[in-house]
Amino acid sequence: MLQGHGLDYSCASKLSESQLQAEYAESDVLLFCSTLEGYGMPIIEAQTIGVPVITSQKAPMNETAGAGALLVDPGQPSDIREGVEQVLNDATLRSQLITAGRANAQTCNAGASAQRHAELYTGLIEEWKDR
Repeated sequence: MLQGHGLDYSCASKLSESQLQAEYAESDVLLFCSTLEGYGMPIIEAQTIGVPVITSQKAPMNETAGAGALLVDPGQPSDIREGVEQVLNDATLRSQLITAGRANAQTCNAGASAQRHAELYTGLIEEWKDR
């Protein structure tokens, strides 16, 4: 159907890490309008590389994406289409999404995650000491 409408797209699977990064780097946008995910790792992968993200307004995608994505209703094709048109045609929006996405991805790296866990555990230990 995509080819029939003259849309350029790719579909790849079983990629190595370097192949996956190359696919993201060659992309104009990540369209990830899932309705059910455990976390939404493709969002972070695309943001890390500097690809603008369009994703579902549903949890957990909206939470994973932070301010670094354009959120759309995954059940409304017209909303998805409008989002894609916005990102592809608005250089300012695209730039804002890339900048905010990179910042969001930094909060999801291993070091930041470890720091948040350490703060959480330290807070819990302090609470238990006060009991």
